[in-house]
Amino acid sequence: MKRQIGLDALRGLFLALMTLTHLPTSASRWASQPFGFLSNAEGFVFLSAFLVGSIYASRAQMAPLQTAATLWRRAGKLYVYHLITLVFAFTFAAWIAVAYERPALQHLLGYYLSQPDTAIGEALWLLYRPPLLDILPLYIVFLLASPMLLASRSRGGWGLLLGASAVLWLLAQIGLRGWMHDATTLVAGLRVPPLRQSGAFDLFAWQFLWVGGLFVGAWSARNPAWPKRIPTGLMWTALLAALTLLLLRYSLGMTPAGWRWAVNKWHLAPLRVLEVTAITLIVARCGGTVARSLPLAPLAFLGRSSLPVFTAHVITCLLFLGLIRDDSVALAPATQLAIIIVSFAVLYSVAAWDQAWDRGWRPWSGSRLSLLFRRGSVDHSAA
Repeated sequence: MKRQIGLDALRGLFLALMTLTHLPTSASRWASQPFGFLSNAEGFVFLSAFLVGSIYASRAQMAPLQTAATLWRRAGKLYVYHLITLVFAFTFAAWIAVAYERPALQHLLGYYLSQPDTAIGEALWLLYRPPLLDILPLYIVFLLASPMLLASRSRGGWGLLLGASAVLWLLAQIGLRGWMHDATTLVAGLRVPPLRQSGAFDLFAWQFLWVGGLFVGAWSARNPAWPKRIPTGLMWTALLAALTLLLLRYSLGMTPAGWRWAVNKWHLAPLRVLEVTAITLIVARCGGTVARSLPLAPLAFLGRSSLPVFTAHVITCLLFLGLIRDDSVALAPATQLAIIIVSFAVLYSVAAWDQAWDRGWRPWSGSRLSLLFRRGSVDHSAA
């Protein structure tokens, strides 16, 4: 399968907005949830699951062991990148936090700074997941589980799998994660980090997004023309829902008082599920038309190297958080602009290096800068 520029551009868009969200600039105010009660993390996770479902759902039926091995190798590669971010956070970023008394980094790495030996061990097992470093572990866990999910779908059908996933999501809304954490520590007697140090994302809730992405990806692979058959009434309902949620987000704010149960990001609250569904239908039906009228190449360039670019974004954000001396005082506008420019220069440089490396360029084999800009097809298994 050749890469689709639209999908790469979507991933590039999520990466760009995620970077702007995490950088210590005023741009984070609008980049966090620009489309409504929907963050870039939802889009990134759903699209990743979509690609896994579209590529591996049918393969899992014909060669389940080979499919499992491929996905687990991919999870291992993700784990290596996660280790890179951990090493940077626990060494250089931690040194800046302590030596220069940087409050943002001290807050982010507080558990590690207070209990370094314990935190390192728990981080290696993906139990301790500090902010900014908790998305890759989520992705790793879901990739590891995907062969079992696809196998269960083969035995019981998508209806049973989606139904079980929905029940688990509902239990997550009423506190399943906290109950499981308490049971693990009190009943099983296992040593785990405090719940607030186990990552902001509730895996029991977010698995619903992953399973939904697997389903849509598998369905799209088997029925490529399905967006054209979406009923007109359903499309108008999706457009109305998306527009209503967009207006609510900008009129009431990202976390309106009294609505936390409905918009909470970390538990993938109901309005977020509704918005993912609505935007998926809209993009499926209209995305191709819109994509043909937009200059997508710069975003697609980032999206083709999503994993190294994501890793570079985490390291860059950690580095620039070290500039904050006082949480209550914003950085100067010129400094903020410089941070954004340097950050995206780093991201594009990493993407260029990664794509040149995939095409055979090696820095010790001579100067071949044209490889940095040469376009080519890459197998979707790199997604």
